[in-house]
Amino acid sequence: MMEAGADAGAVALCLSEAFSAGIWAETPMPVGTASDPDSAMGVISGLGRRPAILAASAPHAVAGCVLGAVLTPAIIAQYGLAPWGALPGDGLLAFIGISPGAQGSRIRACPGDLFELSRDPGDPSLAGMLFRRWLRLPALAGCPRLFFRTRHRIGAIRHLGRRCGFAECGSFEIMFRGRCQTRLVYRREHAAAPPQEGRP
Repeated sequence: MMEAGADAGAVALCLSEAFSAGIWAETPMPVGTASDPDSAMGVISGLGRRPAILAASAPHAVAGCVLGAVLTPAIIAQYGLAPWGALPGDGLLAFIGISPGAQGSRIRACPGDLFELSRDPGDPSLAGMLFRRWLRLPALAGCPRLFFRTRHRIGAIRHLGRRCGFAECGSFEIMFRGRCQTRLVYRREHAAAPPQEGRP
């Protein structure tokens, strides 16, 4: 099931698992607490009082999640977006995470807002479905621009972003858990054509 505003603990666990596996294992993200900005709970807390969260709930767990917010001056500073024209009232897709057991999954729609995970290459990807549905959350409807950041190595998200009307607008270096990393910045004018559901 796709749901907005899912339980913060379940979303934090999914985010932690997603960003502690595969290429992320070099800088694992603990579930942590709201006071640790590099932890999953800290990420959620740092998005303010009304984060824009969408989760795909599978039986007994969250299979994938997208976290973001309407930008405030504090969030703009935290995510380093001022040089690319980010203003309060714009939107940010901060993280998209798929639990290790669901990575690479496709998604088959069922009646209502239910779904089942699939490996059929003809079905749309879980990550793509989350990305597109997050862009249509009512909380973001008034945002003049939308932003996200990612790394060079995360080709799937860069590809999704381009398909949904985002353009790369710059990059910068950050220190993350003792490692220097490059973040690419993508931006989309909200007037861009709405993303269509389907294969990524």
